[in-house]
Amino acid sequence: MWYEILPSAAIMYVGLIIPGISTYYLQRYMNNGEDKRMIKTANDYKALLREKRVCGTGSKGLEKINID
Repeated sequence: MWYEILPSAAIMYVGLIIPGISTYYLQRYMNNGEDKRMIKTANDYKALLREKRVCGTGSKGLEKINID
């Protein structure tokens, strides 16, 4: 019957989901628990450009500015 396909569909679903989930956790592990910075909106891109202009780095953060 139709329900005979459920076990194989579940195996395929799990097999397709594992890479996406594992990528997230591996990336977090490699970056010491910090999430990946992503540009999702135009404002994020403008902030990244400002950060490059102000402190001369890419996405290192504004904490790298010397205020001497």
